Amino acid sequence: MSTTPLEKVYVVVEGEVTIVTESGEATLGPLDSIYLAPNEARAIENRTNKAASMLVVMPPVPAS
Repeated sequence: MSTTPLEKVYVVVEGEVTIVTESGEATLGPLDSIYLAPNEARAIENRTNKAASMLVVMPPVPAS
């Protein structure tokens, strides 16, 4: 489990991944998506023996 200060949307392109959060878990297949709020703890797991790929959509990282 880890967090990030940026909100994210994960879109599964191929395969299957399970997203685990403090409130439960969701298994996503091709074209399924999930929104994760800023600082929301999550883990990403591929529980299959097949390759999986995801598109990650997030805002630009703020300049320091």
